[in-house]
Amino acid sequence: MQTHRLRDGSDSFEVSIYEAASSSPVVLFAVGSGGQPTRHTSLLDSLVRSGFTVVAPHFERLSSPMPGESELILRAKRLSLALDAFVQSSATVSGVGHSIGAATLIALAGAQIRLGPGRRVNIAPDHRLTRLALLAPPTGFFQAPGALDAVRVPILAWVGSEDSITPVAQTEWLADAMQCAANGGCSHHGRCWTFLVYGSATATNHRTVSKLSRHFFRSTRVKFASSCWDKSTVDGKRHTASDTDNNARRR
Repeated sequence: MQTHRLRDGSDSFEVSIYEAASSSPVVLFAVGSGGQPTRHTSLLDSLVRSGFTVVAPHFERLSSPMPGESELILRAKRLSLALDAFVQSSATVSGVGHSIGAATLIALAGAQIRLGPGRRVNIAPDHRLTRLALLAPPTGFFQAPGALDAVRVPILAWVGSEDSITPVAQTEWLADAMQCAANGGCSHHGRCWTFLVYGSATATNHRTVSKLSRHFFRSTRVKFASSCWDKSTVDGKRHTASDTDNNARRR
């Protein structure tokens, strides 16, 4: 892993590059509220071992549980700037995002984020993103009519069955809103496929997340069972998909 510093106007930010072979496909990783992708090293290393080069920008920790408009715009901008700097212009990219990072990727795929009535966040789409794998995506930002109409990429959504911060219902809503069945199968309506997988997105089973993502990134038609890890227990503890982000907040 190498870390570089990029300029963004008068400011700068770090980007970690987890490099596989020179011709490997690219994954853009959007971290959650804690802002430090190094807290997900086991997942990112697993993606590299699966043959992907990972581009992972660093961000400041969010100032509150509900992000502000400027914070969301800045994160989206820097995700695209990182691609500009480290990915060939003709390349296509798969996005992996956790928590608010997942919501930011949905916006970069064409969705409209709203923080309330009349409070649309203007994020320019990045058409290099060809598919998304999302861990505990908060979807309340997209519930305005038509907010997801411009999204055309296939999505794999992973949700913790015991997650109280980003409940299962939010990801189930996303699957329904994208007009896809949340049972491992899918229907196609000229838009995209959405797959919903229940489980616990923790450091312990990042290898499993990576494996699912690897197959998903290479085929939009692959099908997954929807409850393979429902209410799973890891290391004698019950975990949720937001555990990693909670630890980042505490640290």
